[in-house]
Amino acid sequence: MKKYYAKKGEIPKQGEIWLPVGDKGHLMMMHIIDIQKVKPFIPEELDVASIGFGKTLGIVFMTSMGPESTLPYHELIIAPALIKVKCKYGFYVTHIYVDNEKSQIGGIRNFGLQKQIADFSWDWKVNEAGEISISKDSTNLITINYEKALGSVPFNVGGNAASILEDKLIFCMNSFRANYGITKVTYDIQSGSPLYRDINRIGLGNPILSVLGEKMRGVMGENTQVLAFLPNRS
Repeated sequence: MKKYYAKKGEIPKQGEIWLPVGDKGHLMMMHIIDIQKVKPFIPEELDVASIGFGKTLGIVFMTSMGPESTLPYHELIIAPALIKVKCKYGFYVTHIYVDNEKSQIGGIRNFGLQKQIADFSWDWKVNEAGEISISKDSTNLITINYEKALGSVPFNVGGNAASILEDKLIFCMNSFRANYGITKVTYDIQSGSPLYRDINRIGLGNPILSVLGEKMRGVMGENTQVLAFLPNRS
């Protein structure tokens, strides 16, 4: 199957693949989430996949895409549940923030991802601990603290992302290759944050496993497909 790649600097069209190239770090955090807590954030037509004991997997994703990327921007994604449709698994995105309007438009138009514009401050230093502060309308949403990575091994991380576009359930594949090491990540979310209530209702505590990568190169939106139609949403 022929692949179509978005033109650098332009808003990707539906079906075009985005090519991110990291200029800072690439963080992926894994969470174990109570299914009953996360269900209110997942469309009722979808089944949350269980990993046992009433739990599902969730991820938080934080990256910085530099000038070599299709579009340069920071991105924070919260996908607190793994869903299963037709023997395929994907992480369902509930919250997503970027600092590039073209990325926002492309995400909404192509995937139904309700990307919000936010401000990102990342005191990035190679081989050091760091802090990322994300705010919206001068109000801090979340601060992510991470320790210096232990190890540096090149490998891929990624998986299917799931979202709803109008009355269609969209799946796409995202994959990121970098030199990864294990790190410890903690979140600081103050009670005045617009995210505070949702994060507490979901039960998204600190991650059980986190990796920090450098020199990331990847693909986003590959093999985009409609897995189901949801007529009640039309």
